[in-house]
Amino acid sequence: MGQATFTCKQFAVKQDQCAMKVSTDACIFGAWAAQKIAKLSLSSPRILDIGTGTGLLSLMIAQQLTDFSITAIEIDEAAALQAKDNFNKSPWSEHLFLKKADINLYSNEKQFDVIISNPPFYERDLRANSPAKNQAFHDSSLTLSTLLIASLKLLKPQGYLFLILPITRKEDLVKYCLSMGISITTCCEVKPSPHKRISRILVECRIEREISPKNIHTTSLVIQGTNNGYSPEAFALLKDYYLHL
Repeated sequence: MGQATFTCKQFAVKQDQCAMKVSTDACIFGAWAAQKIAKLSLSSPRILDIGTGTGLLSLMIAQQLTDFSITAIEIDEAAALQAKDNFNKSPWSEHLFLKKADINLYSNEKQFDVIISNPPFYERDLRANSPAKNQAFHDSSLTLSTLLIASLKLLKPQGYLFLILPITRKEDLVKYCLSMGISITTCCEVKPSPHKRISRILVECRIEREISPKNIHTTSLVIQGTNNGYSPEAFALLKDYYLHL
């Protein structure tokens, strides 16, 4: 995953200028979200990718859709330039648009049908020496509550929000969503291997007013297995993307 270029079956992701490199977690999330968005069967959906980094999530989703547009927001200049280059060299360049911007200041005339984000994970954790890495991984640059507020502003009524977060942020997410009128409709709990604890959650949310935590559809996913190193569920998600699957 740490190589300068991460090559998939239908696109390649250069990442030497990005603090947040391609990871298995991000690929699992991108494939999971792409599958769910495709099943929504939205008519010409307008999608926003907040904190796109390399552009990986946008590219994975683009591979599964036909008539769509994806606007990707990135605050870091070097990462924004690299994501734009990755978009331009992909088969879906006419559908992908890069905006170098701070989501806290971003506004758009038309609201979006879907928002996806792999946001900065860590809150009050030990920081790195690199400002770019801190911005990519620590939520001082984009807190979870700020991300949800921005999503409320930018999503259409009944719009969808897809997130990946550490399991340690689940309580925060539930609390914020309850206070903002956002319904968590699906939560997929991810384990790296069968004998390890849940590390990540993949979340689908919807802008609704009548919400209850009891209505959350909870699923589970184990990444590691015997099928080329992946579980059957992870293999099914990644096989359209990974060269060796």
